[in-house]
Amino acid sequence: MRPFPAPGGKKQMSTECGNEPIWARNGRELFYRNGDKMMVTAVETQGVFAASQPKQLFEGHYETSYNAFERKNG
Repeated sequence: MRPFPAPGGKKQMSTECGNEPIWARNGRELFYRNGDKMMVTAVETQGVFAASQPKQLFEGHYETSYNAFERKNG
């Protein structure tokens, strides 16, 4: 993760393979998949950027998406 549009360094959010990240509407959490696990990490963006230790929310089988932002017709 890195600031946008301001310059700044990168921060790694997942120590394992994290896919399909999406922000919570309040901007304080980041959700992502780690294989079949749905993960969440709390994020502080005011002042100094900080992220909590990721936590597993639940586990299940998910359809793999190559592009999380693509729209499906139909």
